[in-house]
Amino acid sequence: MNIQNWFMGVVEEEMDPLKMGRVKVRCFGYHNPDRKLLPTKDLPWTQTIFPVTAGPATGSAGSSPALKIGSIVFGAFYDGNELQDGIILGTVPGGVLKEANYDPVTEVGFGSEFGPFGPGIPEGAGSNEVTLDAASVGVVAPEIASVEPKKYADPTEVPSSAASGIAAKALKEVKEGVKEINGTNKGKGIQKYWSATSAGEGGYGQIWCAAFACWVVKEGSGLPKDKLPTSAFSNNWIDEWARTNTDLVEVYYAAPNASSIKPGDILVRRKVGDSHGHVSIVTKGTDSAGNFQTVDGNSGNAVRTVTRKTNSLSHRHYILRIKKTNIPPNNGEPQNDLPTGPGLDTGGGLFQFPNT
Repeated sequence: MNIQNWFMGVVEEEMDPLKMGRVKVRCFGYHNPDRKLLPTKDLPWTQTIFPVTAGPATGSAGSSPALKIGSIVFGAFYDGNELQDGIILGTVPGGVLKEANYDPVTEVGFGSEFGPFGPGIPEGAGSNEVTLDAASVGVVAPEIASVEPKKYADPTEVPSSAASGIAAKALKEVKEGVKEINGTNKGKGIQKYWSATSAGEGGYGQIWCAAFACWVVKEGSGLPKDKLPTSAFSNNWIDEWARTNTDLVEVYYAAPNASSIKPGDILVRRKVGDSHGHVSIVTKGTDSAGNFQTVDGNSGNAVRTVTRKTNSLSHRHYILRIKKTNIPPNNGEPQNDLPTGPGLDTGGGLFQFPNT
């Protein structure tokens, strides 16, 4: 048992198919509040702790918790950072959590479609029933939170010329003859590449293959500023840029897809352990002999063309491809299927990031 992550959250499902008293909880700070990205059915079942006086400890058939949809609970995960096995230690008295409430229109927030406290007290349906309102019982109904439109901005339209523009810009830099001075990672033309990275020109003098690729994509793709890659670390091209822009970028395992490599693809070699990572721009697709061409920064201390063989690609190589489309990708719907790490799939095909 490894208890290191405590949580508070709101119950969203109470009908445990195993009748073990488990519930599903959306935990503040751990689970995405958007149910289109993380549906209730995908939340893990969480066990409730009962006192020793409750069944089955007493020998009876068992007990069921009094938790209902909308109950606010407190507990802990006992599987470390896996965050799949949790226990509920208690409930929290109701309070006004305006920022956490559920908006049934956008399906974002915590709690049921009626807010975090369930549907409330129903109106009387017969002459012998008394109708209670919020004022008479001292209940203050929390406001339904609104979601700012900017959180659901329209997807970026991808220029159809993005791939060809990237390849052309890379080839043009080869003709510029950019190279280092005595292997110092410095030289005429190199400093400008760092201006396209989050490190800025302060990174000048460091390994610069990814900085070169950032600049090429910025100058050649026509993508808006907020959709550009900016990391000078190769792994972040997959883990950050591709992961947060699934409407724009597809990720493929390079080795099983080597025959379909195209100009404008971005070839990323992931850094694993002490090995070196690298980012290249594909300028010529795979030919019948199994060769393709890239333009690389920081290759032989210069920007130069490199002829590669498809059989040299390893499990560390990935293809990042900007989608060719002039319409909003994914029909404007969110997409949540990219990887969190270097996961490998010997079966090949489109890289699928594991669900988190």
